[in-house]
Amino acid sequence: MKLLSMLVLVTTVILLVLSCNPAFSVDPPKAASEPTASISKEKLEAKIKEVEATADMDEAMKKKLTELYSKAISHLEAERSNSGAAESFGQARETAPAQAKEIRAELEEAEKAPPTVTVSVTEETPLPEVEQQLLTEEANLAAVQAKLADLNEQLKAQADRPTAARQRLTEANQRKEELVEELKQPAPEGELPALTEAMRWRLQTEGLALRAEIKMLDQELLSQPMRVDLLKVQRDKVTRSVENLGEQVRLLEDLLNQRRRDKAEKAVEEAEEAKREAAGKHPVIQKMAEENATLSEQLKNLT
Repeated sequence: MKLLSMLVLVTTVILLVLSCNPAFSVDPPKAASEPTASISKEKLEAKIKEVEATADMDEAMKKKLTELYSKAISHLEAERSNSGAAESFGQARETAPAQAKEIRAELEEAEKAPPTVTVSVTEETPLPEVEQQLLTEEANLAAVQAKLADLNEQLKAQADRPTAARQRLTEANQRKEELVEELKQPAPEGELPALTEAMRWRLQTEGLALRAEIKMLDQELLSQPMRVDLLKVQRDKVTRSVENLGEQVRLLEDLLNQRRRDKAEKAVEEAEEAKREAAGKHPVIQKMAEENATLSEQLKNLT
């Protein structure tokens, strides 16, 4: 019994020593490829200023460190951009179907009603107002036509996008695996600690950017059918607007041309009346009346 008690006591002491010694910690070591959470744009920018202010460092090393820090900053910015894009694509998966359904319902309702296009001017509207209204509608038509062209371009771009996205997804995953291996490599003997740290930060931030890009590409591919469907119904709606605005412009042009013809005919009648009244008067007055009548007739023909 005494021997058994001694063995238990010795075992307990050994376990206590192991648990207190960091060299024998049971916690798993941090993977070399695990990103450092403390890397931030602000920290990297501070490092760049620190390098620039260092007097006892050769220019080649300064340039190398600055490039590595700058590259890490660009990776962090890419990670932020890709994360935002991934979130937008994810939201599109949820919202695009409902939006497309709503637009289709509007178009179906519009198809039921007879196509009537009217303008807000009449024959009594002053000619300058008609001209201004025509300019306004022409501008509206140009804007909607530009929107339609943009939608067509987006749809055209989406046709080949899945293939390109899958290819980039393959490349990104391959590069991510390469990064893991690169981060496992020990630093060259005698390398400046600051350079080792900068190299590791550059690799780790590239890994962050790649993970965000991979997530973004996944969400893009998943949401692509919904987004394309929404683009198509938006194009149908804008196409209908182009047709309606085009008809409004045509009606205004017809009205404006008629008003101009009426005005020209009235000017010809007034000129002929003035010509008749000038008969028997001074030759200069008669000549002016004849020239006025000729000009009025030419204006009418041009109109």
